[in-house]
Amino acid sequence: MRSDAAASIAADPAHYRERAEGRLVGVGFTDTEAATFAQVLSRNQAAMLDWVAAFDLKLPRGDADPPFARALWMFVADLFAASTPVIPFALLPISTARIVSLAITALLLVCLGAARARVARRRFIAVSAQTLGMAGAAALAGVAVARIVMP
Repeated sequence: MRSDAAASIAADPAHYRERAEGRLVGVGFTDTEAATFAQVLSRNQAAMLDWVAAFDLKLPRGDADPPFARALWMFVADLFAASTPVIPFALLPISTARIVSLAITALLLVCLGAARARVARRRFIAVSAQTLGMAGAAALAGVAVARIVMP
């Protein structure tokens, strides 16, 4: 499909420029903004092909990971995240395992907060505290539900 679109764009670039411009105006860009962006697209055939593939053909980007690979990474990440707080209970006495598990979990949540802060370009302390707070609230909710269901 991409190769057919590339040939079609090469044969009639003005048609695709007008379509891109019309789409942009349709979603709220001014005529000038849409014309400028469409002009930039028309100067770069690869960019125009990406535009047509994404918005007209609804194709994923060519460099996207296959769904199976994404699912496998998600499974491994979930398995790691779920097993990390449990491992101390298999290796240590219960009283020590509780403290170690809480410490490891808090450390991982702070790391998650740091990653969120970096992506969002926000302050590390605020985002890490928010992440820890949400996890704490979820834990308290879990304890409350358990007390209600199993008195």
